[in-house]
Amino acid sequence: MKIKPCQSYISMFLLIFLVCLMSQTLVTDSLFDKIRVHVVNSFQNETLEVHCKSKDDDLGLHHIPANQEFNWHFRIAIFKKTLFFCDTWWRGGKASFHAFSAEEGFLKFCGDGNCMWRANEDGMSLLDYHHQQYHLMHRWESS
Repeated sequence: MKIKPCQSYISMFLLIFLVCLMSQTLVTDSLFDKIRVHVVNSFQNETLEVHCKSKDDDLGLHHIPANQEFNWHFRIAIFKKTLFFCDTWWRGGKASFHAFSAEEGFLKFCGDGNCMWRANEDGMSLLDYHHQQYHLMHRWESS
């Protein structure tokens, strides 16, 4: 039986797709997982200003009232390193940080596809999902 060129291309495509799918890191589980990043304003009477973006997407400036949050979701890029970074500020200071990075060291904090950032008087803290406790990652700098 002779294989037609079209069948050969389809077989090759399926083989490449399966190799890519299997080489995806265990942390992301699959090509279709969504990640949601939350920036929570834990101040009692302060508005938190937040501007987040990636190389491809600018999420704009957000004014987060006390005890509210801003969040967004996305899918991790297959062959790129997905990275979102944020600038935050309030009358007590400012902080710039990576809100999400596809590196395994960062992903250990994000459980169930959620990365939880919290702003308070000390700075920006990231929730360690597995231990259910916040870690201060960035102290406020003077404005």
